Formats: sequence, structure tokens, C-alpha cells
Amino acid sequence: MRNPSLEILNCIVCNKKLSDYNKSGCCIAHQKYSLRKRCKKCNKALLNKNKSDYCNIHRDRTGKNNSFYGKKHKQETIDTIKRKNKLISENLWKNKSYRNRIILGVSKPRREGFKEEQSIRIKKWFENNPKQRNLRSLCMKESWKLGRIIVNKNISLNSSIIEKKFFNDMKNMCGDRVERCTLRSPDGGWLFPDLIMFDIGYVIEFYGNYWHANPDIYSAEDIVHHGIKASEIWEKDEKRLKKLSSIGFETEIVWEQNYKKDRKSTLQKIDGFINWDSCSF
Repeated sequence: MRNPSLEILNCIVCNKKLSDYNKSGCCIAHQKYSLRKRCKKCNKALLNKNKSDYCNIHRDRTGKNNSFYGKKHKQETIDTIKRKNKLISENLWKNKSYRNRIILGVSKPRREGFKEEQSIRIKKWFENNPKQRNLRSLCMKESWKLGRIIVNKNISLNSSIIEKKFFNDMKNMCGDRVERCTLRSPDGGWLFPDLIMFDIGYVIEFYGNYWHANPDIYSAEDIVHHGIKASEIWEKDEKRLKKLSSIGFETEIVWEQNYKKDRKSTLQKIDGFINWDSCSF
């Protein structure tokens, strides 16, 4: 016979009817979570050890209420996390399926109008943060001055595969005499030649067919990229060469087309131009 003094309860989590003798507030399935109370704002079930009386969404986690307030990871912990994450990334990248998913995700075509929307967002941000433009300008000028724009002196971060191949050929041919760094131009700006040999005042510029509008491929009126005519690109390149000449550098231009067609002859021509006997191909 039912004991009338015992109250029939429902589980605080799933609302399942409990037995007359179950005074825990939870059914057997949910007793292991020690859920005895609910959030004062949304009525979500909470753990007994929760002292805030609010769930994670609604409790104040700022300042001193945050359990990590005023705490920092030890350097040993930071190094361990970096090492483990690097190992995880390297192992994932070996998986062809994972690698293809990442590449497709990064390289997927942007929706129409994205570029314009992004431009508007950036302009709006700079309008709301006027000091940032000046601050970034000063930082960039300092980076150019100290030669920090390129982290790798041999290969630009924006180099194409064919450029990297040419730069490696030059490095193998001439060793440490070949450098990559910024130069101060006469107008107070900065120049970044592809390759420099300071000991003989020699600059090598590797011209891509597309970006420099190879005259063997394009005519003067052809629109090549960014709505710019080939003639305008040639004029800009000519001004740059004059700046290099004004600060004492002789310039040799290597066209992508010629290098692809006859790599050996192109390198031999450069070798003869710099007249350095210890450079050989």
C-alpha cells in the first residue's frame, strides 16, 4: 500500500516521474550528474557545486567572477601546448582528405560583392579609429627602415613558384653575396628589389610576364590587371629603375618568359654580367 506521507516527484532534468522513495530530485539516469537546482534566469538544471545559482550563459564571468582572473599559464605550459598543437597539425596535414578539405575551404570563390563589402567595412573602421591609420603608417615606415618587411631574405612571401626557382638558382650560383632587403629611394620612399649584390652595386629584377606586361605578349593599350594599361605598367617600372640608378645600382631584368625558355643561357648571361669567376652554373 502507498504511504500517503511520501510525495511523488519528477526528475529535475527530464521530468520523468520518480518513485515514492526517490528524494534525490533526479531519476537514476541523471543522479550521476548531481543536478539538484536550476538557473534562476532560465531554469536550466545546475550541478550542486555551482555556487552562482546561474548557468554558464547567464552568470557574470567578467573580472573577479572569472575563475581565471589574474592568472597566467606558466611558460612551460605554453611551450607544451605549442608543441602538442604543432604535432597535431603536422599529423593532420599528412592526411590527404583533410588537406584537400582545408585547401578547398580556404580557396573557395568568394561571393559576389564580397570585395566591395570588405572595402566598406575597412574604411568605416578607420573612420571610427582615426589614430590607427597614423599608428599603422608609423609602424610600416619603421618596418621598411629596419628591413623587417621580408622574413626570408632569399624568397619573398609573395613569390610565384617560378620566381622561387630563379631565386634559388641565384643563391646556389652566388651564395651569400645575393641579398634581399629594402633600399631608401631619393624621394624618401622605400624600394624592395628582387635581388641585390651590394659589393658590385648590382640589382636583378625578375619580371613576371603578367604583372609587368611583357611587351612580347602585350601591346601598349592592352588592359593587363587592375584596370591598368600595359603602357602604364612600363612607365611605372621605368621610373623605378631610374630610382635604383640614382642611388648607384645597375639593374639587370630577367623576364619570366626567357627564364622558362632557356634557363641555362639566362643564368650564364647573368654570370657574365656580374663577371664573378667563382660564380658558376
